[in-house]
Amino acid sequence: MTLPEDLRTAFADGDADRVIEAARAAAGGNEPTQASADLALFEPRLSDRQGHFAILADQYLDLARSHGLRGVVYHHQHWTGESPAGWRRLFPVPDHLVGTDLTASQRVMDSYSSYFHEALSMGLRETGAVAAVFPTARFLTLPAIARAVSECATVRGAVIGIMETWPVPDCDDQTLVKRAFREAARRLRACGKPVWVFAESEAIGQELLAQGFSDESVRVAPYPAAARLAGKNKERTPRADPHFAALGASRPVHNPGLLAKYLLSGDRAAGAWTVRLNPGLAARHLDQSPATLVDDLRRSGVTVLPRHLDLTAYDEALQAADVMLLPYGERYQTLGSGIFLECVCAGVIPLVPVASTMRALYESLGGKAPAIETLTTAGLAECVNSCSQQWLELRENALSVRDAWLAHPQGPRQWRQRVSDLFAHVSSD
Repeated sequence: MTLPEDLRTAFADGDADRVIEAARAAAGGNEPTQASADLALFEPRLSDRQGHFAILADQYLDLARSHGLRGVVYHHQHWTGESPAGWRRLFPVPDHLVGTDLTASQRVMDSYSSYFHEALSMGLRETGAVAAVFPTARFLTLPAIARAVSECATVRGAVIGIMETWPVPDCDDQTLVKRAFREAARRLRACGKPVWVFAESEAIGQELLAQGFSDESVRVAPYPAAARLAGKNKERTPRADPHFAALGASRPVHNPGLLAKYLLSGDRAAGAWTVRLNPGLAARHLDQSPATLVDDLRRSGVTVLPRHLDLTAYDEALQAADVMLLPYGERYQTLGSGIFLECVCAGVIPLVPVASTMRALYESLGGKAPAIETLTTAGLAECVNSCSQQWLELRENALSVRDAWLAHPQGPRQWRQRVSDLFAHVSSD
């Protein structure tokens, strides 16, 4: 199989045909492959069952099943291990591999759109789906999604999740992004099918409306898969010190090195600590080996979880925490965070950077937790120590924040209801 890295540069040359042929070969050509289903979910970034993309896919499938709809998930060709039943390989080049190093020129966008439309059309043809779901669409993929939905005769409705912020960080020419939004809006309006569009943030929601998406279709719904934790808080045994956790330190934007340095410092707050981090990234920051770092953390009393956890273990670790430390770097401060919203839904106190959108949302919901003022060990210590001194009061406040978020028009229960309404509509026609 051709590696996606070998195919990326084809888009720079406007050569979508070569990638389309790779997709056709991996999918077994254009012949149907007995993948008949009522719902087709397309997640080109999925390469295994780990992480939030897989959780979100499962949330959609569960809602579909509640309406008697059978689902198929199409994912990245380079899946690790066997695909679960009903999960199929399709995409050789996810959009993030194109946007990482290649300049998103109009030529690249047109080429990628041709390839992506072909891949989506293959999936829709072989399933004959009445509903289509695209949980993590971006400017590179929206025009192709709109075209595939409008052209497919069997599709009666669709859900599109926009995993994007405004301004779009991966494209210097924002006029190209606006053009992609306008093209998608035009096609979706013309086809007349019900399409629910869930935007990651208020800013991208407003931009979608400005480029022609309808008021009826667009809703802001940050990371709706956190809905699975709503109302599932475990009873906490009273204790003197809070249980701290840091479950998000797996990538550079999560500052794993800074987190490790803080945990090994003499300023760490009293209480149990559980972390899940990328030892390789953290160790390079501290100029030591990953094994030595993990040993040092464990000797200091920190519970170090494996980098990859199954969903049950992950949810148990999150729900066991009283306080979650999330020292996100600048890139994530303008985005949402799945772990942050899971904390909100579970009533866990989240400690996030002061200038982040996460902090703004928490305060708008009545949250009183202290914020991380500076991304330094001293800044983390100041925030955590402040939280530790008032954690019982902040825990009660976190439960109020949870209730406010679950009742919020952008919250996960409203997302669930809207998706459920669409599935009910397509299943009754």
